[in-house]
Amino acid sequence: MEFLIGLSGLVLMIPFFVLVIYLMRMLPNEFTIGVVALMFIGDGAIALMVYYIGSDFIDNVRLLKLGMGCSFLIVTIFKVCYLVMNQTKLLDIIERNEIKNIKNNGE
Repeated sequence: MEFLIGLSGLVLMIPFFVLVIYLMRMLPNEFTIGVVALMFIGDGAIALMVYYIGSDFIDNVRLLKLGMGCSFLIVTIFKVCYLVMNQTKLLDIIERNEIKNIKNNGE
């Protein structure tokens, strides 16, 4: 049961990742690294919340940590698959940004 409690972090981490991707599309390209940092901080905050809430009523902390580690692994695989499948969109954004920089530096 403790493993499943640790794995329940997925219920919050996946929608948080979708929200971060939505924010990345809305914000200018200069804020991309900041949004990625927000994603790391948010995943850590979700994990801490699951750990501190779960540690009050569980018996085996080791299984809770194992479940949390598996949830991070699953979320990371989900993020990598998403970014690889949408790589062409990201490359288009980078090319447009480089073209803007070349035009701005040439003028």
